[in-house]
Amino acid sequence: EERRILRVNPSFCRMFGRDEAELLGQSTRILYASEEDFEALGRRVYAKKHFLETMETLGRRGDGSTFPMLIQTDALDPANPASSAIVLVTLDITSQKTAEAALRASESMLKLVLDTIPQAVFWKDCQGIYLGCNGSFARAAGVDHSAEIVGRDDFDMPWGPEHAEAYRADDAAILASRQPRRHILESFRDAEGRERWPDTTKVPLEDEKGNVIGLLGFFEDITERKGVEDALAQSRLFTDAVMESVPGLL
Repeated sequence: EERRILRVNPSFCRMFGRDEAELLGQSTRILYASEEDFEALGRRVYAKKHFLETMETLGRRGDGSTFPMLIQTDALDPANPASSAIVLVTLDITSQKTAEAALRASESMLKLVLDTIPQAVFWKDCQGIYLGCNGSFARAAGVDHSAEIVGRDDFDMPWGPEHAEAYRADDAAILASRQPRRHILESFRDAEGRERWPDTTKVPLEDEKGNVIGLLGFFEDITERKGVEDALAQSRLFTDAVMESVPGLL
C-alpha cells in the first residue's frame, strides 16, 4: 500500500535535506535508500497491521546521499489503527554507527595484540569465574578458542584441584588487599598433564568508582629456563661436594 507524506516538522526536513514542499504528497519510499527495506517495513506495518514497529535502515537525502537511520512507526489513532494515518519517527544514527565501528576496530586490535604476545593473559570476576583470555592461555588450558574459557573456574581447568585451591586462595588475598603480586612462581599441570612453571603477575581490576570488580593475570612459561637453572644449581652442588671431599684441594 502506497503511503503519502502528509506532514513533516523542520527537523525531519533537515535530516533528509529537503524542503517541506518537496516532501508533502510524496510517497514515503523516497525516504529509503533500499527499495527492499521500504517493502519490508510496509509488509510488517500495513499487511500485518503491526503499527508499532522499529527498524534500522538507510535513509536517502535529497542529494542522493545516504545515512543510517532508525525508524519507529505507530498509528496516529491507536484506538482505530486500521483507518488511521501512520506516524513515522526517524533518528539519524550516524554518530552511533561510527562509534560502534570504532569500538569494533579497537576490540579487534586489542584481540590481535593479546593473541600476538607470547605471554598468557586471563581475567576473572571476584568469584573466580573466567571472563576471558588470550590464545596463549587458551592453549595452556587445552582449548581451541578463548571463548571456551568464559564461565569456567579453576576447578574446571586441567591443573587439578590442589592447584585450583592454591590459585583461588591467592586470588582472594590479592582482591582483599587490592595489591598486585608480581613474579609468582607456582606450578600447574597443562592439558597434557605436564608440569609447567609460569612466572605470574596478578593485579586487581577496579571500575571507574574504585570498586574491585575482578582480577587480571598474565604469565610467561619459564619451565625450560627453570630446568636449566635447576640443572646448573645441581651441578654447582655436585662440584662443591667434590671439592670438599678431596683432601688438600683448595
